[in-house]
Amino acid sequence: KGADVLDKTYAIGQVAVQAPAGKTLLAKGQTVTVNVSGGSGQLAVPNVVVGQTTAAAQTFLTAEPYKFVVTVTQEASATIAKGLVIRTDPAQGTLVDAATSITLFVSSGPAPVVMPNVKGQTEAAARDALTKLGLTATVEYVDVAAGNASIGKVIAQDTTAASMVNPGTAVVLTVGRDSSTTVPPAG
Repeated sequence: KGADVLDKTYAIGQVAVQAPAGKTLLAKGQTVTVNVSGGSGQLAVPNVVVGQTTAAAQTFLTAEPYKFVVTVTQEASATIAKGLVIRTDPAQGTLVDAATSITLFVSSGPAPVVMPNVKGQTEAAARDALTKLGLTATVEYVDVAAGNASIGKVIAQDTTAASMVNPGTAVVLTVGRDSSTTVPPAG
């Protein structure tokens, strides 16, 4: 048996080369040398980098035996923490040559959402609208005259409607309250 060879035509363990060539007549006892394929020489994109930090994944992928050329692209994810690898391109398990370019898609955290205009809505409806977007509401009450149409409704919001905000942002809502039911402070 001769040395293993890297050959993309033959699967690992198959005879890739023989000497002398096939159909050659040999005398009894003459030597035939075979070289077995060591595989294609390609490497599978590893799955161990998914969920790792950008730095750890880059270190792993640029080291032996991979020596990949790594590009990092940010991608929003509501389920993968900011700074962790979501996926690779080519996908994990794909056979590629060493030193191939590979892209790491790294979570930039949840995608920003459009701040809704909740002015004029009831406090409950405004809270519900904000909660559905992953935002939190803090309510400040302001006294208004009895019978005012703004009682129980959002008069103002501290975050501009139509602006982009990150999930988890606290939005301060100013809600009208009937001044005739307000209990004066003790003192």
